[in-house]
Amino acid sequence: MLQERRRAPRGSGRGRSRLPLRGPLKGWRLATLACLWSLAIGAGALVGCGTDSISGGSGAAGGVGASSTVAGVLGSNDLGSVVFEVYRSTIADDPASASRDARLAALDARRAPFVRAVNDVVNLRTVSNVAQTTDALYALVDDGTLPALTDHIAASLEDLARDPAALDSLVQLLQSATRKGAGLPVEETITLLGRMFNYPETERLWRAAVQLVDENDGVDAAGQPNGEPTLVPDLLALLRRAALKAGQAGPPSGQLQGALDELFAALREDALVNGTFDFGPSEWVVRLDARGLPEPARGANGALLAPFVDTDRDGLADVDASQRFLDASGAPIDRPPFGPASSAGFDGEGRALEGGQLLYAYQDAKRTNLALFLQLGGELLQRDAHGKARRLLEGLFPTPAAGSGYSADAPLVDLAWGLLGALEPDATPKLLRALADLIRRDTDLAERLVVSVSRGFSASRAAASQSSFVGLSDPRVKDLIDDLLPLLDDVFETPSGSGSSTARQVIETLAQLNTLAPNVGHELAPLLRYRSVERETSPDADKNAIDEARSTLVDRAQPAWIGSSDNRSTLHQLLDLVARADGCSVIGNNLAVLILNLMADQSPSTVGSLVSLLNALPGFLPNLVCGGVSQDLQSLDALAKAGGLDALLPLAKAFKDRGEIPLLVRLLVRVQRDYDVVIRPVEEDLIPFLESGAVEALLQVLDQSRGVSDPVSGEPAPDLLAALLEALVDDDGSVSGPRGAPAASRAHLLITPLQQLELQARQQGLSGEAGALLDALQEVFLEVVNVNGVDRLRNGSLIPLVARAAEAFAQALPADAGARASEVASARQGLRDAIASPDLVTLVAVLRTIDAAPSRQLINQGLVDLLTPRRSRSDDIFGGVAKVGLLLLHEPPAAGSLQGLAPFLGRVLDPNNQLVPDAVRAFQRLLTA
Repeated sequence: MLQERRRAPRGSGRGRSRLPLRGPLKGWRLATLACLWSLAIGAGALVGCGTDSISGGSGAAGGVGASSTVAGVLGSNDLGSVVFEVYRSTIADDPASASRDARLAALDARRAPFVRAVNDVVNLRTVSNVAQTTDALYALVDDGTLPALTDHIAASLEDLARDPAALDSLVQLLQSATRKGAGLPVEETITLLGRMFNYPETERLWRAAVQLVDENDGVDAAGQPNGEPTLVPDLLALLRRAALKAGQAGPPSGQLQGALDELFAALREDALVNGTFDFGPSEWVVRLDARGLPEPARGANGALLAPFVDTDRDGLADVDASQRFLDASGAPIDRPPFGPASSAGFDGEGRALEGGQLLYAYQDAKRTNLALFLQLGGELLQRDAHGKARRLLEGLFPTPAAGSGYSADAPLVDLAWGLLGALEPDATPKLLRALADLIRRDTDLAERLVVSVSRGFSASRAAASQSSFVGLSDPRVKDLIDDLLPLLDDVFETPSGSGSSTARQVIETLAQLNTLAPNVGHELAPLLRYRSVERETSPDADKNAIDEARSTLVDRAQPAWIGSSDNRSTLHQLLDLVARADGCSVIGNNLAVLILNLMADQSPSTVGSLVSLLNALPGFLPNLVCGGVSQDLQSLDALAKAGGLDALLPLAKAFKDRGEIPLLVRLLVRVQRDYDVVIRPVEEDLIPFLESGAVEALLQVLDQSRGVSDPVSGEPAPDLLAALLEALVDDDGSVSGPRGAPAASRAHLLITPLQQLELQARQQGLSGEAGALLDALQEVFLEVVNVNGVDRLRNGSLIPLVARAAEAFAQALPADAGARASEVASARQGLRDAIASPDLVTLVAVLRTIDAAPSRQLINQGLVDLLTPRRSRSDDIFGGVAKVGLLLLHEPPAAGSLQGLAPFLGRVLDPNNQLVPDAVRAFQRLLTA
C-alpha cells in the first residue's frame, strides 16, 4: 500500500456532519463541493444530447438515493432538475440560431431521462453514491492529499507561465483540439466518454490499475522500502525521456522512418474490409477537411453538394472569419453534422440530411485501419502474446547493467539486421507494390493466398513435430542448409534454354504443378520411404498410388548398398540413373533428355511401356554403346512398370511444356551430385513434410501468384519471387553481417540468427514459450475457418493492414539500389540504437512488473474488453475506443507545438516532481474509499 495513504489523517471525516463547511479547511471543502457540482453538470451533459445510454439505455426510473444529500445542500430536493436548468441556460445563452433552437428542443424533449440519469449517476466512481464520494473527497482534504496536489499544480502552472515557448505550444495544441472538436460536438463527445466510463469493464480496469500501483509502490504497510518495484516512478521516468526526445526530434531521418509515420497516419483511413467483416453497429464521425472543419458531402462528379459552395475554387467549402460555412448568398449555413436521431433533418444515426442525402462526409470509426489495429491488439492481449514476447526477450538478451540498454550484439538483433537486408534487392519494392495492388484490386485472391500460406505454415509445424530434427539448430539441419544453399545457388545459375533466368523457369514450372499434380508431395513421399515400390491395384485412402504392403522399406540402419543389394530409395535410384544417362549420347541426343521427353508424354497407365518406346526409336539400339546403360534401362523399365515414375510424370510434362527438358536434366544431375551426402541422411525426416500438405500449399501460393504483377513495371509476381530468391542465395557477391564479418549470402544472414535463437531458447528452457508465442500469432493472424464451404481467414483485420503496410514501404524504398542500401543501413543503425537504449529496458521492466502482479489477469482482461468488438451497442465499449481514437487522429498536433511543450512536460513528469504521484494517490484513494 502507498505510504501516503497510511499517514495519520489530520482529521477524521466520519465523525462530523455530512458536509462540514467550517474550520481552517473551509475553502478547500467549498472547492470540493464545487467540484462535485461541476461533476453533476458534466453528468447531465452526458445524457442531454440525444441519448440516455449513460443510464443504461433503458430510460427506466432510478432512485435518487444519496444524491438527495448533495441536492439538499444545494437547496433542492432534485439535483437532476437543478442541473437540467443550469445546463439548459448555458445553451440558451448561445447566439440565436436554428442549431441552438434544435439543441434546446432536443434537450427539453428528454428532460425526464436527463433528470433521472443525473440523479442516478452523478458520482466520481460510477458505482457508489455521492455521499460516500463526498466523504472520500473530504478525507483527501483533511489528510492533506488534495491541498498538496493543488500546490503542485500551482507550481507547475507558475513554471508554465515562465516558459513562453511552452505557452505558445499549448495555445497551438488547444487551437488544434478546438478544430478537432468539429468532428463531434462537445455534448456528443461527453456522451461518448460517459458511455465508455460507465461500462463495467472500464471500472474493473480502473480498479485493477489502482491495485497494480498499490502492489508496486516500493514500500510495505509501515511505509518502509520493501524491494517492490516502483511502478509509477519508473513509468514517469520513461515518459519523461520520451517527452524530452520528442522535443529534440526533427523530421524523419529517412524514407523508411517516413513510411512508419505514414502508417501511423493511415490508421484513420477506411479499411479495405471483405464481405465477412463485421464489428457490429457503426460509430459515425464526420470527416474533417484540411482546415479541421467538417467535410461537406460531394456528388459523383466531386462537386460540393448544395448549400455549400467553393467560389474561390480552392477545393474547400467557403467559410467566413468565424469558420462558419457559407451558402451561395454568403449567409452562414447553420447545420451541425450531428443532431437528434430521426428528428427533422437528421437520419436514424443522428447524421445531418439535406434532400434525403447526407449533408457531410461521414466515416465509420469501426471500419477504419485503427479499428482493425485495435482489434488485433485485443486478440494478442487475450492470448498473452505480449507476456510471452517479454519473457522471451529477457531470456534471449543478457541482463544489462543498471542504466544501460541491451547489447545489440545478440541473435535477435542479427535477425532483424538480416530482414532489413532483404529490402535491398531490386525485386523487393516491386513485390511490395504487387502485393498492395493485389489486395486493393482483388481482396478475395489476396485472402486465398494468405489461406494457402497459413496451410503451409501449419503443415510445416505439424511435420516438424513428427520429424527427428530438434529444430533449425540441429547439427544435421545446419549441415543440410549449409549444403543446400550453395546447391540452390548453383541451380539458379544453371542456364535455361529460353534465355530467362533458371529461377524464373523453376518457379513457373512449380506453379504449373499445382494443376498437373495437386498431391505431388504425397506422391513423392513413397519414393523416399521405399527402395522398391509396387503400384496399387485398387485405390486406398491415402493420396498416392503406391501399395505400401507390397513395397519394400529402405533399411535406415544400413548404407545405400549392402554388398550387391540395393538399399537406395527409389528417388535416389532415379537420380543416379538420370545422371548416368546424361553422360550418354544416342543418335545425336542426350539419353537423359530422350528419356524425360518420352516420360513427359506418358500417364501412369502408359509409362510402363517407356523403355519399349525408347527401344523402338530409329537407330536407338544399334547406337547404344554407353557402358552399363543396358542395365540402367532394365532398372528404369522395372521402375516404370511398378509405378516408381508416376510421381515424376507431371514434373517432366511441366518442363516439356516450357521447352525446358534439358534444364530439368541439368537440375536433377546437380541434385544427384550431392544426394548421397546431403539428402539421403535426412530422407526419413523429409517424409513428414512431403506428407503434411506443405508442398501443395506452396505450389498453390505460386500458382495463385501468377495473377499478380507489379503495377509499375508489369513484372509478374513469380518472376519477382525468383529474382528475390536469386538475390538471397547468391554467394558470389559481398555481404557483411552486423559486426562486419563477411557472410556467404543474404540467406545466411536470416538463417544463422534463427538457428542461434532456437539453440539459445532451448538451452534456457524457453522453447515452450517460443512455441506458445508462435501458436498465439498463428491463431490471430493465420487461423482459417470454413464459411459456407469456403476456407477464409477467421480474422478479417489482417489483409487490409498488410495492404497498407506494403504500400507504405514500397513507396518509401528508393528505386536506386545505392539509395536503397543507404536507407537500409540507416534503419539498421536506428535498430541498434533502439536496442541499446535504456528506455527499452525500462519498458520491459514495467511489463515484467505488470506480469508478476496479482492484478495482472484483471488488467489484461480489462484491456481485452476495451479492444473486443461487440454485436450490441449497449455492450460495446470498443466502438467508443475506436471513435475517440479516430477523433484524436483526425488532426495530429504539429511537431513544432509538441517540441515547444516537451521541456515543460519533462519537468512535470520528473519522478522527483510529486504532481503526478500525488494525482495517482488521490485517484487511488477515491476508487478504494
